[in-house]
Amino acid sequence: EMGSRVALSGKPRLAGRAPLPGHWKVIRAGTVVHETDGDAFDYAPDAAGHHRVELWLDIAGRTLPWVLSNPIYVD
Repeated sequence: EMGSRVALSGKPRLAGRAPLPGHWKVIRAGTVVHETDGDAFDYAPDAAGHHRVELWLDIAGRTLPWVLSNPIYVD
């Protein structure tokens, strides 16, 4: 859940689904640590830090942000 804190030792997974396919990015401390395309993503963080998820869509030849999440804190 966005804005939550989870323990890295609990082997958390970040996952999301969308009604439209797009380009997903998982960002930790300002650096993209995972990217994938499709209507869903699944990622297992390998380091502590605040993670954010972005979903970008191609619309009329332009890539635009659709989802910009709140942080998910992995301790």
